[in-house]
Amino acid sequence: NAKYGIIYTISNITEDQTVEISGLVRENYDVTFRNIDGSVISTQAVEHGSSATVPPDPVAPEGMTFVGWTDKNGKTFDFSTQIVDQTDVYARFIVAKSDDGYYLISNLSELIWFRDEVRFGNTAINGRLTADIEMNKGKYKIAGEAVSFYDDAEIWEPIGGYDYSNEDSYIKFYEGKFDGDGHTLSGFYIKRDAMAANASELGIFGVIEETAAIRDLNVTKSYFEGYGRIGSIAGTGKGIINGCSSNCTLVGVEDVGGIVGTASANINSCTFSGKITVQRYGSSASYIGGSNAGGIVGRVTADGVTIGLCENTAAVRSYNNAGGIVGSSDGVSVTVFSCTNSGAVRADANAGGIIASAQSVQLMGTVNNADVIGGTYAGGIIAQGELSGTLNVNEGNVSAAVAGGILGSGSLDMTYFYNAGDVNGGTSAGGIAGEATEIKATQAHSFAQLKGEKIDGICPSASSVTTVSVYYCDRFGGSAYGTPADYTWFYSGYLSGIMNRENGSDFWSHNGYYPVFIDSDNPAFVFALKESETKGTYYIENERDLHLVSALVNNEG
Repeated sequence: NAKYGIIYTISNITEDQTVEISGLVRENYDVTFRNIDGSVISTQAVEHGSSATVPPDPVAPEGMTFVGWTDKNGKTFDFSTQIVDQTDVYARFIVAKSDDGYYLISNLSELIWFRDEVRFGNTAINGRLTADIEMNKGKYKIAGEAVSFYDDAEIWEPIGGYDYSNEDSYIKFYEGKFDGDGHTLSGFYIKRDAMAANASELGIFGVIEETAAIRDLNVTKSYFEGYGRIGSIAGTGKGIINGCSSNCTLVGVEDVGGIVGTASANINSCTFSGKITVQRYGSSASYIGGSNAGGIVGRVTADGVTIGLCENTAAVRSYNNAGGIVGSSDGVSVTVFSCTNSGAVRADANAGGIIASAQSVQLMGTVNNADVIGGTYAGGIIAQGELSGTLNVNEGNVSAAVAGGILGSGSLDMTYFYNAGDVNGGTSAGGIAGEATEIKATQAHSFAQLKGEKIDGICPSASSVTTVSVYYCDRFGGSAYGTPADYTWFYSGYLSGIMNRENGSDFWSHNGYYPVFIDSDNPAFVFALKESETKGTYYIENERDLHLVSALVNNEG
């Protein structure tokens, strides 16, 4: 009896039979009509095999227009469909658009609509916030820099990513442009077990593609926890992120960054404050993960990525590869310029004030002001890797088994830099490097107290060292390399004068203790562009200028 959803089978019939069925009741199913946030608008009781009737149009949220009914996957619901089970039908609305083609988002309902449009396949739509938006109001509390949520808090599903609830729309990465317009999202919450299928690509956005760009978006009072590729703006960033800020708590097993978990595109003019923790998962017999935490980016995954004009003030903690700006670069080259870290960095293995581990990194105008503590390697700028660049500064104390004021272990080719943080190396401590295959240094100094089995004002263990106008304070230990300078030379400013005479300029100034760059409050002063005779046109004379132009264009348009 198909009408009642029942099939009877009678076999071995050898003569006429009469079958009597009694007590048959036709089953009813609920067809529930839901709003954009999942709340119930109305319910119809429909007999098995019958169809639902079209309900009255719902009241549209402010700023939105009702356009019809859909199933859970965003496909238009066919009201001639025979109902054979409990069924949910969703109201579909559309948000107003600006003249330049951006959907205007002023509240949480509209943001949820935008996310669902991406999930339904409209991955290249553009959005712009027109107001601050708070989720989970009254369902969280702030304690210092950390935020915690109550049990009844609603979970945020990222915009763009893996949709584990629906096989037809399994991958819907975001490909459009999203303009925060300086507005703030707060109270967003994701907490998933590290081994859950949907525990990666977490943030306001899950995955943003190469064509995507996120700009001028602030996220605060939010919490994101899972396995990996976790960032407050995006879990995985293949597109550009500019002018964003965050003050959130982030927890994961690997690849966690204050702004983006993994990055294969440029990040410019972003700031992070809050708390970052990367921890191993499992037991001592089978630990997994525990690597790559960065104040801005957890891990860089593509050659040529530039991270510029960024600042981190948050504490960064990881089992391995904790960096004030970047956790690690995955066997690729990366450029970091005009970035500052003032958040404490700590790892059981590698820890770096700017970046923990990099195969090849160029640093220009970076500053670390915070203490760096590692178990294996630690550097005021980088823990382990091949370092080149200019105008880099460490003023934080550094400690690890092998510790250096600038570099923990690897190679260094730099000009115009200094270390003013104390260095404590269990086995090896150097004012510039803990150990190195090669050092090439010009116009630099180390004003560091050293402690360790082997200490050296420059580097206790190096295969090759070439220095030009590189000084260390002989009060704190000797060196087989560089030039010793008396403590009073540092303190009085006499050394600044010597270094300026050696480079034929007034490049070095003095802060009352040791030589500093002329503009000590802005170590990136060399990136100022020189204006030509034509107003608004600037000279690009070197690679540093080109990086600045790139950052300014990407951030300011």
